[in-house]
Order: sequence, then structure tokens, then C-alpha cells
Amino acid sequence: MGTTTKVIQLNPNGAAGPVNIDAFEGWWRLYPRKVGHGEAKKEWSKLNAPQKKRALDALRSQLPDLIKKTQDKSGNYCPHPDKWLREGRFDDGPEAPPRNRYLERDPSYPEHVWVKIVKDRIANGVVTLEEALAYGVPIEKPQPENLASPPPLNDEPCAEDYAPEFSEEDVADGSESEKPTLFLQGGALDSLADEAMNILVECGANIFQRGHKLMRPIISKGVDSKGQPTRFPVLVEVDLTFMRRMLCRYIDWMAPDGRSGKKFKKVNAPKEMAETIMSSAGHWTFRTIAGVISTPTLRFDGSILSNQGYDPITHLYLESDIALPHIPERPTKTEAEKALRLLEDLLAEFPFVNGASKAVSLSAMLSAIARAMFDVVPAHGAKAPTPGTGKSYLFDIVAAILLGESCPVISVSADPNETEKRVIGSAISGQQIINLDNVNGTLGGDALCQTIERPICNLRVLGRSTPVRVENRAIVFFNGNNCRVLGDMTRRVIIAELDAGVEKPAEREFKSDPVTKVKADRGKYIAACMTILRAYIAAGRPVPEKLGTPMNSFGEWSSTVRSALVWLGQDDPCETIAKARDEDPELQKLAAFIAAAKSHANGEKHAISASKLVELTSQTQKVSDGYGGYDYVPKYPELHEFMQEFIGRGGKPDPTRVGIWLKRFKGRPVGETVNGRYVSWRIASVPNTKRKSEDWFIETITPQTIGPKLDDEGCSDV
Repeated sequence: MGTTTKVIQLNPNGAAGPVNIDAFEGWWRLYPRKVGHGEAKKEWSKLNAPQKKRALDALRSQLPDLIKKTQDKSGNYCPHPDKWLREGRFDDGPEAPPRNRYLERDPSYPEHVWVKIVKDRIANGVVTLEEALAYGVPIEKPQPENLASPPPLNDEPCAEDYAPEFSEEDVADGSESEKPTLFLQGGALDSLADEAMNILVECGANIFQRGHKLMRPIISKGVDSKGQPTRFPVLVEVDLTFMRRMLCRYIDWMAPDGRSGKKFKKVNAPKEMAETIMSSAGHWTFRTIAGVISTPTLRFDGSILSNQGYDPITHLYLESDIALPHIPERPTKTEAEKALRLLEDLLAEFPFVNGASKAVSLSAMLSAIARAMFDVVPAHGAKAPTPGTGKSYLFDIVAAILLGESCPVISVSADPNETEKRVIGSAISGQQIINLDNVNGTLGGDALCQTIERPICNLRVLGRSTPVRVENRAIVFFNGNNCRVLGDMTRRVIIAELDAGVEKPAEREFKSDPVTKVKADRGKYIAACMTILRAYIAAGRPVPEKLGTPMNSFGEWSSTVRSALVWLGQDDPCETIAKARDEDPELQKLAAFIAAAKSHANGEKHAISASKLVELTSQTQKVSDGYGGYDYVPKYPELHEFMQEFIGRGGKPDPTRVGIWLKRFKGRPVGETVNGRYVSWRIASVPNTKRKSEDWFIETITPQTIGPKLDDEGCSDV
């Protein structure tokens, strides 16, 4: 099969882009006198189909004479194109010889170049010498030995018959290729870049767009601690060298060779071509990728994504050779219970403090395998009072099912900005798991909250002013010793709590090795996760009686993974949210302030400024020291203790910082049960027109005012 060629040119009005030349444009290019294009086109439109065919054929036979007339200064002249058509000059003279695309001359070619091309085609057996002579090619008659017959031609005029065409001898490298060929021409960089990009997409090149970057999936290979090979799929950014490599792999590039510019040679893809494509964000036709996965997963409708490669439904790229056992199309509850026991066996030796903590661990397995089913899933955490209890190992089991490896981790920095940068990098790279290991103290941050709760994230990369918009398919894990979550994080996490009840839990002996067990037969555990969820879907998603209030922010997950576990008799994993909220340091701090300030600013009538609150902090009272003397201590110790965090210059609390904090927590309720009724309070403010600032007070909210005690996520409605 011969070389496929595709010539990209500028269209007649000068705009860049591939053009399809119709029969008129083919005729116009042949006609030697280039005047009155519009008038000629009007005359052409008046001809019927047979007349157009005769005009094309006649011009071919009259072309040598017309070319001479354009160069004749004795009075003979080549008529205007519109006149030649209007007067029917195509019916003058002898009948034109049969059309032959291999003998037609492009008017832009000098005669000697045209003759050379025809000679080369005769030598290669493309046409015969007799055909060339009959066609009027000014060529001397050599010995016609071993000339092949011309290939059959289509008699219908078409655009390709009048476009520039190059024989294999016009190309320095005459090797055959099945790849598309692009000819490099001046002024056509834009259109060539678009065409090259379309070819890469049509050929299935593994180049994808993610945010403002071009990415490609790769397999990161290595060995584990036991010398076993590991394969870990990741997304890496496409660089200039790789883009040029792909352009050379899928496309043959031809550039003019020599001064004449009529002979072409094969070249590598130009660097500027790769740069143009890579800098065309917003105009890319490459497919969008949400992430790369190493395990078959479930789609939102419960169907199984198991085919290798890119899935256009989920925008995920599956890189896995794992074989799954048979999974029933509509599993029964009995089959789901059997699958659940298989997963529970992996957790048999973990010291969970309650059933909800165990349910969180089971949820981590199901959520990881079925992550593609949901736009978002809550973060799963594990905490314990003592190191070595098994917090990290718990997620190693989940990762063994999902990845076939131990769980990759991100260390938590003392600098929140550094931790945020690591989270953003993991999210942009499309990692399946974002695991924050050994969290000491508290965990929070806007980037982490966004990564957990938003299906599409606008993440700001360090050093860039514009955010990166990416599809989010990661699941977030974290673990730490007595770690706590801050503010908005409390409604985005479910936490498994472990307590071995011994001084050195790391020295305990275990009867089994769950990670090794999973790696020995991953397909079985993947199938177990899928069976549980498909059985629940097949049963019609019944709402269990013991299910608590729904998590609307994670509604799809709540009505599938969470409900399936409760349907099978497990505790509700969302029971852990209330405790996480109660342990929120920000909430505890807010509660301490309201308790301290309530006696000074209870109600709108007693609203005071932030400066007045600071003044109250500095007030002291004289008390006996028990030895006949006196000491001066803070008059309002709770308020004084609260204000220590806002100490500024001069060793006194800064009213500006206090005001900023009050604005941040304004309106957030804190409540407790008083005499059998749940009552809550919140910080509120009224404008002070004299000072052009705000005065603050503590507002009491009754249950009748706020409605239910808690909303659907365990938080107050207010």
C-alpha cells in the first residue's frame, strides 16, 4: 500500500486551514492568466455538468498554447478566464485527450520541473511514454523498454485531481509508510498544528488534558521489600521531547529538499510544532482524563469498568491486567453477606473501640473500589492514643486491594502551606489515594476540604496566579495519634478509632498478615466489594431502619456505601461525625469564648466593642494570698485566658485581631442541653454608626427558632 499524503495549504482568502479544492478551483489553478477570479467563478456557475467537464478537459489540451500566449508580445493574447468560459472556448480545437492526473502540470511549476516529474513517473511505470507525448509533454522519445501500464483512473473530475501531487521519487526517502504524511510549508504552522493534533487523537495517542496541562499515564515500576515487582500507574506531564516523539511516531513529516523546493525529504517533527500544540490550552482536542486507576471499578450505574485503557464514561484510564472472578449481575443479599465476611476477616485483629469504627474501615474498602460511582466521598481517618496500634496498616490493606501495593503517603508538614502544596500536587497528578500519614495535632485547610468535597476543584499551584481546574477522583485517608480535625473538616470525615489497651501495642503478635493475603488474590477481594454494592443496588437500595440522618454533601455515597453496610447489619459509620465535631478545637474555643463573654454581652442591648472586651481582660481584683497579704488576679479569668492567643505588641491583646476572629465565627452556634431542652448561642453583631464599626454580643437561640437540633450532617441548621 502506498504512502498516504495530506497537503495542508492556505485557502484563497489567506486564512490558515485545510481546504477542499472544488472543480472550479482546480480549473482556475490550471488557467495561466490569473485575473478576475470572481467574474470567472460566476461564469463557471452558469455551466452545466457536461460543460464543466469539457472545460476541464479542453483547458488541459489548450494549456501549452495559452501559456505561450501569455508570454507573446506580438498581439496574440490569452483571453480573460471569464471570457474563455462565457464564449465557450472550451469547445474549440480537437478533442482533448483523456485526463491523467499524473501528467497534468501545476502552473506554478516551471516547464523543466514538470518534464522531470513526468520522466520520473515514466521510469517508475506510473504512466507510459505514449500517453505523455499524446498529452503534449515536451519530452524526447527514449527507448520505451519495460514500461508498465498506467493504473485505472476515475473519469470524474475531483478536487484531488487538481491539487499539487508528489510522486515517490519527489520524496528523498521513498520508503512506504502507513502513517499520514504532512508537508511542511511556510505560513501553515497553525493549520498543521491543528491537523497534527487531530491525527494524534484519531490514532489513540495516550496524551490527555487535565486542567491546563497535558498528561500521559505511565507505569512506575519497582520492587517491594520482599523483592517482588511492583507496578504503580501515575499521570505525568507531557514534555516537549515526548510530544515530538509522538508526532514522529504517528506522522511522517516532509520538508522541501534543495533550492527548487519541489523535492521533499523525510524529517523529524519540528520543535516549534510540538511547542505550538503544547501551548494551545483551550484549543486542545485531546481527551480529558480524571485519573489513572490500577483496579477495575464500578460506574455510577453499577456496571463494571474492566476494559483496559481509557473509559469515555468516567474519564478514567484503567491500567490493569488483574483477572476478576465471576460477579453476578444481580447478587443476592446472601451473596453480599458472604462477601462482607471475607472483608471482615481482614480486620479481625484490629482493636476497634466500637462497631462504627469498624464500619468506617469497611467503608474505606468499598469506597476505594467504587470511587468512580460517586462525585465525592468523605475522607476516612484512623486515630489511636498510642503509636503502633495499626492506624497506617489499616489503610495498607485498603491500598493492597485497590493498588496491589502498600498505601502511598504524604507527610504532614508543620507549615500548613507546605502540606497544602503536597495535597494539591497529588490531586493534579490524578493519584487514586491521598493519604496524610502521622497527623500530629489538628488537620484542616481549604485545599484539603475542597479536595474531599468538590468533584471539580480549582486548585492554585504554588507560583501560579490562576487556579488549575481538574476533575477529582481521589479518596482521602489520614491517620494520627489522637489527631483532631478543624472546623469544616468535621463534617467531611468519618474516623475509625482504635485502642489496643496496652502500653506497647506495636509488640503484639498477630495470627495473620492481611496485606499479604490480599496481594495473593486481589481479584477475590475486589469482587467482594463489588458484590456487596451490586447486591444492594439490585435489592432496590432499601433504606435501613437504623440509618441515621443522611449526609447531603455526600448523598450518593451515603445512599450506596453507607446504606449497604447498615443494610447488612453493620453500625452506621457516620456515627463518628458527632464525636469529631465535639473534639473540634475551633468549636471548643468558640464555646469557651461564649461562656466567658455571655455575662458581659448577653443580648443586643449589651453589645460591646472588641476594644471593650480587651479592657475587661486587663481588669484585676485584689484577693488574699493566705499569708496576710494580697495578690492581684484577673477579674474575669475565663475571658483573660481566652485572650492570651491575641497578645500583640506591648503584651496586651490586640483588638483588631480579636475583631477578625469574631467575624470569622460570627453566626456559628454552640449548644448544650439545659433542663431537657437543647439551647444554643452564637456570636452576633450590630453596627455602631458613631465608630463606623461593629459591636458584639452573644445571642441566645431557642429550638423553636432554629428548628431541629441538628441538620443532615450533624451540624446546627444556623
